[in-house]
Amino acid sequence: MIRISIARTLSSGLSIFLFGIGLSLLTASSLVAQDYGDRPERTEQGDRSERPEQGDRSERPMQGERQERPSQERVAQDFDPITITGRDGVETVIDDVSRIVTIGGSVTEIVYALGFGPNVVGTDITSTYPRQVFRLPRLGALRQSSAESILSLDPSLVITTTAISPPTVAQQVRDAGIPVLIVDEATSVVEAKRRIADVGEALRSPDKASEIITIMEGQLAEAATIQDEMETKPSVLFIYTRGAAMVNVSGKGTGADAIVQLAGGQNVITQYEGYRPLTAEAAVSSQPDIILAPSHGVEMLGGLENFMNQPGLKLTPAGKNGHVRAVDTGMLLSFGPRLGEGVLALTRDMQRMMSE
Repeated sequence: MIRISIARTLSSGLSIFLFGIGLSLLTASSLVAQDYGDRPERTEQGDRSERPEQGDRSERPMQGERQERPSQERVAQDFDPITITGRDGVETVIDDVSRIVTIGGSVTEIVYALGFGPNVVGTDITSTYPRQVFRLPRLGALRQSSAESILSLDPSLVITTTAISPPTVAQQVRDAGIPVLIVDEATSVVEAKRRIADVGEALRSPDKASEIITIMEGQLAEAATIQDEMETKPSVLFIYTRGAAMVNVSGKGTGADAIVQLAGGQNVITQYEGYRPLTAEAAVSSQPDIILAPSHGVEMLGGLENFMNQPGLKLTPAGKNGHVRAVDTGMLLSFGPRLGEGVLALTRDMQRMMSE
């Protein structure tokens, strides 16, 4: 009798326990259904769900969550196929631009400038302009790309540059059936214009690309006119920093060197090519009229005041005269559509500093 009573008691308790679990699961299922019930479902192949209207930054999607835009915002759904040879020599057939993934800040800017921003479904972390890109899924850096993360965004087209790394990533994405267009990693005006033209051709927007290039050329010409009026070319020290762990001086053959020259200055570092760590001796001996540094790097150091605590900077003519500027590297060093605008602004600023 005792054994029977115990068995009955255990059986009754187990039933109540299982009933409680079932009720919890039913409630959870109801909540999930309520959460997802209003979301558009994916229909037949090729017909993708729509993005809700964009709101403020607080509505940014979680990592890995796809956020669609209304289809009427997208461009060229009936896109005619085009075959274009990328700068890697690979012939690419582009027949669908409805879901573009851009890898590289300059490429992202070009695609948006051409009017295809609504078609972009993901970018890499080097893409910082326009601000809308922060509402999209963010991939790793250009030089730390992953085929898996790119393919997770279900792209119809990937556009990147010759700097993508590891080099096998592009082929892995192609092997999955996704076209990848590779354009120049520009460090000159010629390459910048050619890259804009290449992306414009790929997106069947050559006229718009030509318009962007024409505006850039006009701004660069205006900057050159101002430079001709300057009595002397300022000597410039460009310090590339990404925080205390990386504070380098820009030598010959760098993008920074090219920007300094485009803006009418002369790089004080002519002894070597590439980048080398900043030393007090190098800073003081270079005697620059002007010091330039990327704005994001200066911010990582805690602002201009902390930046000027780097070895030897306060002892230079630029440091003593306050001729130190944090520049928008996204506008300048990426050699994108805003290159002319950035060079013109920097030229005017250097002219003002030299006239003080």
